[in-house]
Amino acid sequence: MSVGTPPAKRARRYVWWGLGAIGIAVVLAIAWVGIRGLMAKSELESLAGLSGDLRSALAEQDFAAALPLIDEVGAHAARATSLTNDPIWGVAEFVPVLGPNLEAARVTASQVDAVMRESVPPVVAALTTLEGGFGDDGTIDVSGLSAQAPALNVAVTTLDDAATALGTLDQAQLITQLSSGVGQLSDAIDLVRPAADALARASVVLPTLLGTDEPAHILVMAQNNAELRTGGGITGTFIELAVEQGRVQIVTQADSSEFSTGATPGSSLPESTTALYGAAATNWVQNASMTPEFDVTAAIAQSRWQELTGRTPSVVVSVDPVVLGGLLRVVGPVQVDGAELNNDNLVQRVLVKPYAQLDQRAQTALFQESVAAVVERLSAGAFDPMTLVKQLVSPIQGGHISVWSADPTVQTAIDGTDLAGPAARHASAGSNAFAVYLNDATGGKMDVFLDVAINAGQLVCHADGRRENVVTVDLASMAPANAASLPFSVTGGGHWGVAPGNISTQITVAAPPGAFFGGVQIDGAAVPSGDVLDAGFPSSTTSVTLQPGESGSAQFRFTLTDGPSADPVILHTPLLTQPEVTILPNGCK
Repeated sequence: MSVGTPPAKRARRYVWWGLGAIGIAVVLAIAWVGIRGLMAKSELESLAGLSGDLRSALAEQDFAAALPLIDEVGAHAARATSLTNDPIWGVAEFVPVLGPNLEAARVTASQVDAVMRESVPPVVAALTTLEGGFGDDGTIDVSGLSAQAPALNVAVTTLDDAATALGTLDQAQLITQLSSGVGQLSDAIDLVRPAADALARASVVLPTLLGTDEPAHILVMAQNNAELRTGGGITGTFIELAVEQGRVQIVTQADSSEFSTGATPGSSLPESTTALYGAAATNWVQNASMTPEFDVTAAIAQSRWQELTGRTPSVVVSVDPVVLGGLLRVVGPVQVDGAELNNDNLVQRVLVKPYAQLDQRAQTALFQESVAAVVERLSAGAFDPMTLVKQLVSPIQGGHISVWSADPTVQTAIDGTDLAGPAARHASAGSNAFAVYLNDATGGKMDVFLDVAINAGQLVCHADGRRENVVTVDLASMAPANAASLPFSVTGGGHWGVAPGNISTQITVAAPPGAFFGGVQIDGAAVPSGDVLDAGFPSSTTSVTLQPGESGSAQFRFTLTDGPSADPVILHTPLLTQPEVTILPNGCK
């Protein structure tokens, strides 16, 4: 009779078998993850190498070179995603130290895969369509761009999701290679997102502006920064354009002197804006850009144009000489009044000499001839479209171009962009953004002699969380000593209470919503200020008057009670030359 194994021994044997099986499973899992990890590492390294080439090709608009790279990068990203997206890998992500790196590898691979499938191809296709839409006869066909709107919206959403996913990773726990890779991918996404968003919005805006489906009637306001206003300068010249199927034609032009004065029919200023600037914006069309709200500016211009011509434009666009200079760099020099007009001599020929040498009628004629010459050259189509796009990027970002449309769908696409006007640019700049607006009070074109510098910072932090912010605007008159002898159209002739040769400037600083007024000083002495909530921003205003060669400094203080203790962001009235902006050391860090 055989004796069987005792139950206790059999139980121990089963335990050891179970532990052995678990051990083998763990070893196999580690090996599985390790092997797939090495394979994924190889794919990610190949991906990183190709991404630099792809970025360069896209930056140079070399789409022929970019397309095969997109396919190759996408293939590596797809394989890396497949290697890192299985249950065993997912369980391993809970292992201390190792887990965060495995998670980062998976998230990086999957987000690159998504971006390469859903974001980059639509962006490249849209850019290719846009480039090919410029005909040799001057017509611009963007009908294909409109058809790409749904894919571009998906591209933007995918990029937003990728940025969010990468932002959740704790890079402090990652090995150097992965941390660097996550950072590079985040930087690349940050570069692509604005382009994708711009193209998505353009797919809605451009077909309407270019009369793809029905003719567009566009009123262009040409601002003159030699006499500053909040949005740039006085709106002295108006051009009505008819656009149909991408072909642009000038219908008529008008000078500000042709418009009536007094309250603008059918439009009014917000009470807060009137409190800051008075009724000047509605009484004279050249002051339409005094308000930071471009929809109000557009309403004034639209109403005045209807009153003058009987026609109501569906789109209002504001541009200044910086934009004209950018266009001249694209189309090349043009002949105006028997002489060459180019970007280098634009300011002197259009903004300085005419006011010193010509009467108002001749000034207007010269400017209108300049605009017509550039539009004619653009209509001929003899330029590189991508060069045009590049030349407009900086003026748009600087607020030198603003657009309003009567079409609610188009306007929604414009809202929240740099094209939507000063107040909209301020709103989208973040919770620490301040805007500095300059309005000439001289009544002439003396601002060609005005030098501007701005500095700002958080200087004091209180224990209760309050933070004192200061914005200082330094002005200097570079006018010649004999400036009083300059023509009336330059000096204003003392008509508005400013002695000929002097420069008087109204300075307004708009603070982030929720800020409290802290007072204004000029050259260290406290002065009265106008303090109101304008366009949703606490806005404080004062004036500085300078003699030739004189300088002055206006300091605005505000107290912030919430939001991050971050360096301030400064926006300002578009100027002919970029002012020096200095952010002071943050006293709250």
